[in-house]
Amino acid sequence: MEDNDSPNFCTNCGAPLRDSDTFCNSCGAAKNAGAARTPSSAQRYPEQKGNKLMVFGLLSAIWAIAAIGLGLNYILSADAIASELDSYEGIWEALYDAGITYDTIVGWITIIGAVLVSSGVFAAVTALLCLIKRAYTVALIACILSSVLGLVVLLGAIGFVVAYFLSKEKNNFIDNASKT
Repeated sequence: MEDNDSPNFCTNCGAPLRDSDTFCNSCGAAKNAGAARTPSSAQRYPEQKGNKLMVFGLLSAIWAIAAIGLGLNYILSADAIASELDSYEGIWEALYDAGITYDTIVGWITIIGAVLVSSGVFAAVTALLCLIKRAYTVALIACILSSVLGLVVLLGAIGFVVAYFLSKEKNNFIDNASKT
């Protein structure tokens, strides 16, 4: 780094330029010393432009891990979870009167587990696409599907909020950056 950095900024992206720079280190545009300008804060810190996508990606990754873990736990422990109902006196009589058997309960728990795993997989797709900033439409659809499936434990509602804010970040996806 030189100590004599100039206050010049790239006319293309707003990144700071040194006197010795011929091209912008951020976007590669040729330096135009005569057209230097003071950039807006969004141009001055271009790396902040996609930070929301990283946050959405990390939130989606957290949900992916939690949903897959919880879902697998439900699937693998369905029998043990159903057996917990034994601690409630008279519950099986009431369930049998309603036509619900032990196997039905185990099946429901297994289905809930599978739905949670599916939600987690869609959240993982969303996380990956947000972090690499690609395939906006697929990321949004995966986020919505993850949210719908996550409603089985009511936490999917949070996913709809993420989907809404993700839709506002469409232009930060590399595929959509030049589209208006």
